[in-house]
Amino acid sequence: MYSVANRLILSKIKSALGLDQAKFLFYGAAPMKQTTVDYFGSLDMILLNVYGMSETSGGTTIQTHGNFRLDTAGWA
Repeated sequence: MYSVANRLILSKIKSALGLDQAKFLFYGAAPMKQTTVDYFGSLDMILLNVYGMSETSGGTTIQTHGNFRLDTAGWA
């Protein structure tokens, strides 16, 4: 039933948010509320957490679709 829900509902929500062409969705710089991450997950849009500071030469950890978890900032 996912394909039906995607065609009728999810694709329209993604389009309204302007994210219908997004391949990857990353966030960082500040913690995001779990409810926000869960909301995007319910739309089949996985938010990947990135951690890093300019003082440490940019990105330090990152998540990918292969190692995605909601409770971590990813792998070094």
